[in-house]
Amino acid sequence: MRRDSPARLFDDRGAMLVQVAVAMLGLLAFSMLVIDYGILWSSRRQAQNAADAGALAGAIGLAFDDPTDFTDSGPAKQSAHAAAIANKIFGEAPNNNVSTDVTFLGPSFANQCPDDPAATCVKVDVYRTSSRGNPLPTFFGSLAGIVAQDISATATAKVTSGTSVACMRPFAIIDKWDEYDSANPGHEHDYDQGRLDPDFDAFNSTFDKYPVKSSKVPLEPDYYVNAVNCDPTDKGCTPVAGTGWRPFADDGVTPVDYGRLVEIHTGSQDQTDAGFFQPVRLHAGDSGAKDYCANIKTCDPALTDSIGQVISTENGDMVGPTKSCLFTDKDSLASLDPNAQWVVDTAHPNGAVVSPDFGDNQSPRIVPMPVISPDEYFATDPNGHTTLTIHNILGFFVEDQINKGGHTVTRGRLVNVPSDDVGGSTNSTSSFIKKIILIR
Repeated sequence: MRRDSPARLFDDRGAMLVQVAVAMLGLLAFSMLVIDYGILWSSRRQAQNAADAGALAGAIGLAFDDPTDFTDSGPAKQSAHAAAIANKIFGEAPNNNVSTDVTFLGPSFANQCPDDPAATCVKVDVYRTSSRGNPLPTFFGSLAGIVAQDISATATAKVTSGTSVACMRPFAIIDKWDEYDSANPGHEHDYDQGRLDPDFDAFNSTFDKYPVKSSKVPLEPDYYVNAVNCDPTDKGCTPVAGTGWRPFADDGVTPVDYGRLVEIHTGSQDQTDAGFFQPVRLHAGDSGAKDYCANIKTCDPALTDSIGQVISTENGDMVGPTKSCLFTDKDSLASLDPNAQWVVDTAHPNGAVVSPDFGDNQSPRIVPMPVISPDEYFATDPNGHTTLTIHNILGFFVEDQINKGGHTVTRGRLVNVPSDDVGGSTNSTSSFIKKIILIR
């Protein structure tokens, strides 16, 4: 070293400050990656949760609150919107416009469900973006000029038809049929003309295809066609609505039997009447009035019943147990929700079961009820003990009881019921069993 060189040129004090300053740039960049990008990824999961919750809530509202209300003020859109904004994204509710960010897909709309053209879907979008005025913050990114982060998510839930339910009740109602129309020679059956059963009367029609009440010949050639349910993945299967009970027309919007008032009754004198039901044994080992009554009042949700299942008829008409276990006992089915009632108003244009203690169409008095084929039933001995196949399952709101013609009649409304998760899905306009599936 030259003695005349300044000592400060060879002084290494403060060198660490230079290294720390350089390192800080890397640390800041790494912090921006870890913290700000971490916020983005954490919020992405939260945004998807919000969209998923909104889509599922909207589909549930559409399936069970009002299946035909697609307006911004309807239960489907309002439920979807409320669920979406209730799930916060990084501590703040996402933006969700009920008019543009909650939309429907399906046969009655411009776009179809992604995996099932016959189903109806609810699509929900949520946002935390600069354009919506609620972007995610940045903490270290602002040092590099990045002052906000955008995140959005979408989800779609499908309303489809199920095949099985829990808590079915032990009265099997005869399926609806195509009533013979003598005023239309050559085309006596509306089913053959593709029309919606204008001749069938849910209170007064009688199934007169077979000789009954000592008659040697049928009175009328009434016509029954069983519904055909198809697995959506079975492209070779064509769903058939049949002539029986079905909630809506093929468009999925026009009510056919949804909300219909039905009278169900039992007794040998009524076996050909619309609304006749046969008491049945739902489970192995069931027998007699005690088990029959227990199956009306309570249920084991672990025990499920499915379309196509074979059930046994109960001996006797069970008139007394039906009345007491439905209505008059202190622990009757009606006692679970005594103030529930069927309401048709501006908020429920197609009608709904409204209760001060439960949500719309959520009353425990809405129960699944098996449907049997009139052809199959009368092919057996209606007065004896036999087995029958479940051809459909209805949702039935147990409304009240009246005395009619000297015997007790239970009245109720036909509505949808939730599917049991174990059951599969079908394409069928005859299905009252609704299943909610998150598809994307």
